[in-house]
Formats: sequence, C-alpha cells, structure tokens
Amino acid sequence: VTYTVPTENAGSYAYTARYIGAGSNGYNESASDPVTVEVIECGGCEESFTYVNNGDGTYTFTYIPDSDMDDAELVFTFAQGIAMEGLADWSTKGQTKQKVMDLVECEEYSWTVTLDCKSNPGAQNLWTDFKVNEVSKKGTLSNIKCN
Repeated sequence: VTYTVPTENAGSYAYTARYIGAGSNGYNESASDPVTVEVIECGGCEESFTYVNNGDGTYTFTYIPDSDMDDAELVFTFAQGIAMEGLADWSTKGQTKQKVMDLVECEEYSWTVTLDCKSNPGAQNLWTDFKVNEVSKKGTLSNIKCN
C-alpha cells in the first residue's frame, strides 16, 4: 500500500491500512494500527542581523535566527568607556553587554540602544560587533562611529 502524504499544511496525519475481505473465500476484513505522520515546516527563513540609525542618537539592532537555540549567548561589543543605554537587563563585561536567552527560529529580536556621540567626546567607534555563541553576526555591516 502506498499513500502520498500532503505536505502543503504542517500537522499530524493518521493513516490506517484496511483489508476488505471477500467473505466467501475465508478472508476476513482487517485493519492495521494507526500510523501517525508529522509534517513540519523546514527552513522558514535565513539568519539576518541588521541595525538602523534612528537619527536621534539611538540605534535599533535586529536579529533573526535561522534555527532554535537554547541558552544562546548573545554579546554586543561597544567601544570601551562609552556612555550607552538600552540594555539594562544585560550583563556588562568590559566593553561588552552579554545575555543568555532562548531563541526561536525565524522570530525577530530587536534592541534599541542610545549611542550618542555628544556623550562620548573623542570616541571613534561606538559599536563594533554582535555575536551569538561566539560567532560574529556583523557580516559586512560597518562599525557605528562618531562623525
């Protein structure tokens, strides 16, 4: 017996094979135990990391993971000694802000931080990197600098 499982819609599908006996030749009707097939959505998005200058001294960083991650270690790297606001519930270690959190595939995570050059005289770089589990997600993005 062959059956093609519809894959357009994620979900659980239960199937039972049935034999319909002829009755007169000694074969009785019978059925298999149900078999459940789980159809899941795969690869729903590409990983991405971006930031936007909001024009008021704040920047919004956005990260979208391409897979679920339990206890992911997130690390923002800012220039040492700069005045920075917006990640109050993150731990500070040197010039980094760090947090451990569970990430869900394709869910958007955003953080808005204040990186005002007026509060950081002489600073050249304000932001330089973002890592997840020690892997940089910065890609080709430029450092955030004072002009």
